[in-house]
Amino acid sequence: MSLTATVNASQKPIDSKQTNPLQESSSWDTLHKAFTSCTTTKANIIFQRIAATFLTLGGAGGIILAGLAIGGVIACPPVAAVLAAIIGVGMLAGGIALAANSCHIVDYQNPEVIAKLRQKALTKPLDALIEEHGLEKMFTYGIPLPEEFARLYKEKMDTLTLTTLIIFYEQVRSAHARSHTTLAYTIAEPKEWKHKWQEETDGKSVKNILLSYDFSLLGKYEILPPEELSLLKTLAAKIATSDHRYNVWCEEIRDTFNRQTPEERYTRDASLDRANSRYNAHRAHTDLRLLETQLHIERERIIDRADMKSSVQFAPDIDSIQYQKREALRLLEIEVQSRRASLQDALSAARSIRDREKRLAHRIFEGSTKTFAEPRDRDLRSAEGTHNRELSEINQEYRTFRTRA
Repeated sequence: MSLTATVNASQKPIDSKQTNPLQESSSWDTLHKAFTSCTTTKANIIFQRIAATFLTLGGAGGIILAGLAIGGVIACPPVAAVLAAIIGVGMLAGGIALAANSCHIVDYQNPEVIAKLRQKALTKPLDALIEEHGLEKMFTYGIPLPEEFARLYKEKMDTLTLTTLIIFYEQVRSAHARSHTTLAYTIAEPKEWKHKWQEETDGKSVKNILLSYDFSLLGKYEILPPEELSLLKTLAAKIATSDHRYNVWCEEIRDTFNRQTPEERYTRDASLDRANSRYNAHRAHTDLRLLETQLHIERERIIDRADMKSSVQFAPDIDSIQYQKREALRLLEIEVQSRRASLQDALSAARSIRDREKRLAHRIFEGSTKTFAEPRDRDLRSAEGTHNRELSEINQEYRTFRTRA
């Protein structure tokens, strides 16, 4: 009989109640399989929680040690006790932060987690899912699945204006391109919402429309037909020409007025400069800056003195020192408040005088230049009327096109 046959013949069925001599080895195999099947994210969560536990225990130990030293239970130098307390608080805070962070990590590599997230996605709006996962992860892990995403995407796009929905579409397309999804997602293009163009621009002037939209994007995504896009570009050129002509005309009118009134303008500007100089030279400006500087220096002195005392004292003396510091700062602020209010009132009065002098200078200027101001204003009104008529003709041309279309 061969060796293989002998071994097979010697094997007997194992009773389920009988102790398995390989039980310990099987337990290690199970543990090894569990470890090797552990995802990277899950391992990160476990590591963070272990680190959080050690940090929390170490921090608590440091705080307890510092408390025992301060209470005189154990012999310890004061500086070492304070240092242990500071380190303990830092470790405790770090442990709590790590523990909190580990609770918010999502294991996207776990199929069970993905299934739960997809189920939850059925009841959430698209904005909430984007905030929770980000578009790239949503596509990569199928949260939600393509059919549900298409519905949520359409609902989102229906609420946006053309400008914002184009921006959102480009963000979605970019995230989809970066993702590693194997699912067939359908991302509707902005032209599916081109009906919004009529709704958003109805009743608006051509100039307002031109300022509100990026026509290169409207043409790129076929929201506007080529004929309308071409017309709008032509009208944009007409508006630019009309605006330039109007601005040049107004500038010439004002230049003519300035050439006719050099002495009056010089007198007005000199009066305005004197009013501003008297206000800026008011003593209250200097006194207020000096007061704020002295307040800052005294405040820093109180804080530094309290911090120095706290560095060599222990509770409950530290609480008393902090209270004294707050009280000293409060009294200092009260002491300065009255002086500050007085100086601010003086500046307010000086400001009123300055403004009154400036108004007077403008009235004198207007009275002395009335002969030249009337034709100036008449020419400016004429230029504005001509400009408005040109814009009205442009608007009428666009309305006529839309009516025919």
